[in-house]
Amino acid sequence: MDEAKAELEACLTLFESDPAGSATVLSSLADVLKKQGDIPQAIIQERRSLAIREQLPNPANRAVSHHNLANYLERSGTPSALAESSLHRLAALIYTLVAGLGESLKTSLGNYALRFREARAAGTVLAVPRVEELLANPAFAPLAQWLSNRKVPVDQLQSVVDQHLDQARQAGESN
Repeated sequence: MDEAKAELEACLTLFESDPAGSATVLSSLADVLKKQGDIPQAIIQERRSLAIREQLPNPANRAVSHHNLANYLERSGTPSALAESSLHRLAALIYTLVAGLGESLKTSLGNYALRFREARAAGTVLAVPRVEELLANPAFAPLAQWLSNRKVPVDQLQSVVDQHLDQARQAGESN
């Protein structure tokens, strides 16, 4: 893993003038750091990747970074990180829904089903933020702008999100 980390760090120099390549390398570096158990550094590198990807047009890559960041934040386990994790998980779901990313949507809903099941087993309720709450958070301004550019009505989006989360909840309860 140390060798992979060193190679990825060297790749950052190669992709200095290629934002998409840099973002991919940073996300890969975050994954290596996670595997090494360095969750704080994985979070930092995935944040860097997301910051670049939010400047680029590809919603699939944005969704991936939000999803990865949600997972790393969740692993850190602090209350503030857990709260932020739920926001990034919702952002990933929104990108997959609005962009029509079918396979990513299946993965996202499967992850939600697992989280609903885990919450039920723990005797708690999985708290999923509302779309409006997410979009009001300045950290998610790029998502809000992306939705605005596509003229996506927030109330209709919330309805679609709720429908999909209900399906995930039911799937989580049936297993």
